[in-house]
Amino acid sequence: MPTATTGTSGPTDRSRPLRVGVVGVGWGAHVQVPAYRAADGFDPVALCARTPERLSRVAERLGIADTSTDWRSLVGGTGSSSWVVRRRG
Repeated sequence: MPTATTGTSGPTDRSRPLRVGVVGVGWGAHVQVPAYRAADGFDPVALCARTPERLSRVAERLGIADTSTDWRSLVGGTGSSSWVVRRRG
């Protein structure tokens, strides 16, 4: 399995997982969140989706408390090191 790296030129602290936010609860919930949890060095900490009811259901099922229907509000506030966005099409 891959491990997380920061992409910086300095030393990487691999003792702490890379915090990841996922935008989209279709593919993101079914594939990306489980894949990040299975891979060494990643911690999915936030979810974003347009539909509040669906977002709430999926976040509860996945055990992710940090959610929003506006990706802009999450990007600056979660402490996530990385964001994954799945584009339709």
